[in-house]
Amino acid sequence: SEHVSMGPTDEPLSSAPEDSAGTTPAPQTTEAVDASVPKEPVIAASEPEPIATEPVTAVPPTDPAIASTVSIPADESADGGEWELLTGKLRDWMASNELGDVWDKTKTPAKLIGALLLLVVVVQIYSGILNTIAKIPLAPGLLELAGVIWLGRFALQKLIRNDDRREVADNVRQLWSKVVGR
Repeated sequence: SEHVSMGPTDEPLSSAPEDSAGTTPAPQTTEAVDASVPKEPVIAASEPEPIATEPVTAVPPTDPAIASTVSIPADESADGGEWELLTGKLRDWMASNELGDVWDKTKTPAKLIGALLLLVVVVQIYSGILNTIAKIPLAPGLLELAGVIWLGRFALQKLIRNDDRREVADNVRQLWSKVVGR
């Protein structure tokens, strides 16, 4: 008599010995008998039933740009024609003024990026000039001396009298208002 016990995964464990041929006996399962659930009949899977398939029709995309790029008919008798198709689409796109709309949308960011690139180039050139001047002996000291002389002359001419100081301050305020835009 064969003894079947349930393991930790609720699968039956068989303690039946293996036969001498080295094959294991067919696994035996225990089914719980429940009178409230009717048993379904077992259908033998000898041949699969043919499934009736209907031809699938392609649904055109809702976006006209996608539809125009997807629905290019193939013509076996034509010799290429891709170049004419491409140039025609480009002419249509240019004529529809979409390029102007795109430029209007990206004008401010393009100007900002261009200004930043220009600023980087100017700073690099300026840095190179200053580094070159710094390598020349006596040049940095002479330029500092020229700056101090210019500042002294400016102070003597424009900052000693009260009226001249007021004029310089007004000029600075006007320049600041032009820069800020007030």
